Amino acid sequence: MLLFGAVLGVQAQKRSIYQGEVDLGVTYGPFGKTLGGVSLQTVQGARIGDHFSVGGGLGAELVIGGCDENHDVEPYMCCHDGIMGLVTPVFLNFKGYLDASKRTTGYISFDLGLIPIFESHGRSSAMLYACPAVGIKARKFKADLGYKFIGEYHGFQLRFGLFLGGGKQKEK
Repeated sequence: MLLFGAVLGVQAQKRSIYQGEVDLGVTYGPFGKTLGGVSLQTVQGARIGDHFSVGGGLGAELVIGGCDENHDVEPYMCCHDGIMGLVTPVFLNFKGYLDASKRTTGYISFDLGLIPIFESHGRSSAMLYACPAVGIKARKFKADLGYKFIGEYHGFQLRFGLFLGGGKQKEK
């Protein structure tokens, strides 16, 4: 973690530029407390140097799974015909690139945040949301494969998306 902070500090000497992203993904959980579904996410942030970006994200996910035989999940979630429901993750996104200034490059990504849960009778809570992933960027297009966690439920996620903004950087 200290090494990441030191490298990020050196990269911050370069000018950071806006970088937005839009992703469409599918999730499939093959074992355990699995989940599946589809998601649409956006991340708005900044690319810092040629190797890092950070941003805030918001998503809309139709989650399928996470129900047991009695169609009963957690007390704060309702489940009907195997569908847990629509959730809205709010998260931070961190990416490390081999070299983001290249037309094609690999990256690692990590989303970490919460999914707020609001109940009709006034109680609220939150579930942990996390998704580490590896991917490839080709010009403005991207694809990654990750493993998503929503509370205690989990599954593989494949996302395809676009980068918005983010031209070439110049030294200060």
